[in-house]
Amino acid sequence: MNRLSLLLQVLALAFPVWMAAPAGAQTVESLIAQRGYDWEEEEEKEEKTEISTDVNIKGIDPKRLLFDTPISTTNSPLTTVLYDRAVEGDMCFISCNFYNGVTSKWSDFFVDLQPFENFCMTLTGCANQYPSPSEAILLKIGDSSYTLKMSDLAQNRYYIPLRARKDIASNSGEISIEIQGVKMPVYKIGSKNRETLRTLIDNSQELTEYVEVEKPRTRKEKLIEAKDLLDAGLITENEYQEMREKILDTSN
Repeated sequence: MNRLSLLLQVLALAFPVWMAAPAGAQTVESLIAQRGYDWEEEEEKEEKTEISTDVNIKGIDPKRLLFDTPISTTNSPLTTVLYDRAVEGDMCFISCNFYNGVTSKWSDFFVDLQPFENFCMTLTGCANQYPSPSEAILLKIGDSSYTLKMSDLAQNRYYIPLRARKDIASNSGEISIEIQGVKMPVYKIGSKNRETLRTLIDNSQELTEYVEVEKPRTRKEKLIEAKDLLDAGLITENEYQEMREKILDTSN
């Protein structure tokens, strides 16, 4: 954080003209074409060792992961993981650029997310930040949407319910995730990894410990519901009385 603040201050003093440049979200490829900054080449210079095992991606440098390749794991209940990422950038001047993105780890039952923010200057290198994703995210599969809540803060992990996993397995449409409060709020998984994901995820069982079970209604709640149905004209007086008697006869 301190390094990033220092870089911004130096840039503002040395090159004030960049502040007036029009900002706009661009792809990394277009940034490379405009200013000759090769993000992939910079990755190779900084880190050549790829991580090809199942690891916790929270706070990890995305340059180090082996992407787009299914990786076997013995971390039960998982059998396979797949690392994916998406990146976008904003050019500020000929000597620097920002790029933001999301690293993800997909597995049989979960998706782990790590947003990242990077500020690079030709002379001083890059500064990175790894903010936490939002407590709830919106998973979109084709025309369907699912709200996922974080199930493990230590891994930025979200449980994907069975109905959503079945949707992934049967749907050929786009898969995206909306994350609140980060620099790249919409993350889309690439077409190649969408195909891989359809066979990677488990679409046969629900992990019940991650599913919120609806609490049984009390007798009072059932009676109130029956009266609401009567007041709304959805049941007759006789039907209401019959429901009421059944509710009062139960032990709950």
